Amino acid sequence: MRAFPLLMAAVLLAGCEEDEPVDTYEPVEELPVPDLAGMDLDAAFAEALQQAAGTDLRKAWAAHSASIDKMQPGCPNFYAGMPDLADMNNRMDDAPGVSWSDTCTLAGGRSFGGWLYWETDIEAQGDPEAPAGRSIDATRTLNGDGSIAEGDEVWFEFDGEGSDSVSLSESPGYTAWTYSSLVQGTMSGAGIDGGHDLRTDLALAYTGGDTSTIEARGNIYWFSHRISDRFDSVRMDLRFSSPESTAPDACALEPAGYISLRDENAYWYELVFEPRYEGDATGEDYENDPYIGCDGCGTLYVRGLEQDIEVCPNLDFLWQEGTLTPPSVEDFVLSIRTAAEEEAP
Repeated sequence: MRAFPLLMAAVLLAGCEEDEPVDTYEPVEELPVPDLAGMDLDAAFAEALQQAAGTDLRKAWAAHSASIDKMQPGCPNFYAGMPDLADMNNRMDDAPGVSWSDTCTLAGGRSFGGWLYWETDIEAQGDPEAPAGRSIDATRTLNGDGSIAEGDEVWFEFDGEGSDSVSLSESPGYTAWTYSSLVQGTMSGAGIDGGHDLRTDLALAYTGGDTSTIEARGNIYWFSHRISDRFDSVRMDLRFSSPESTAPDACALEPAGYISLRDENAYWYELVFEPRYEGDATGEDYENDPYIGCDGCGTLYVRGLEQDIEVCPNLDFLWQEGTLTPPSVEDFVLSIRTAAEEEAP
């Protein structure tokens, strides 16, 4: 009785050894590259950089500042420092800023929900008319998950964290400034400048006055806005200087780095310019040879495949007056006196 199982096992093993392996692998179907005929990619990539250059904390801060005028004493509640929320894991008891936290509705249907915390700081010294000049440093932050609605319509919503700063130096005949911003989160509502609801993780830094430069690293996703009626996202990592601010041994015709656009089918269109530095990470994905020429054009890759078309976006708008400007230092001052204080009887 015991030999039977052993015999059957031997037969089965022998049969397995004699069977030929079955190749069931089926190669993944390669998706076609979209038809690029008729697409104005020069304009699309230029608009992508223009949109990114304007996606800084000012978009959210302007709506946040305007929302203070929409508040009334007691709705919402204000706090010195962070609001005392049970679900706030990163609460800072010594936070020097101000916050509101509430779920309330005013008589006209305006409602507030969630919380927002903000800080501002300004330091100034010197005299702009004196030979030594004047310097100003201003910073601000906005964190939280709060919204203001007018009836059923969201007027302003911010979920995430952001910070920006401006440094200004001025003396007789000389002006120089730097501006930097980092926003990681979602901003939406009719109160947002431009009206575009978006999610972003974008760091910006640019200079003006004695030199004009810009650096941008990160991404933006628009919920409803589309670039060229096709692209819903952009990501980039680039550095660019105006011709007057470019070193003699550097390229003044195009940025260093790349800009990528994603269409609604999740296909990425990547425009690769000059390498940013020796051993640039983009070289790990793409050969450097096609795009090391300083000609104002980039090499286009769609779904990682190089395309034999020329894409040369005109980015001169960056250096036109009014395109890259710092926020006014006065914008870093935000008073909540009227909204936070009880009205006198």
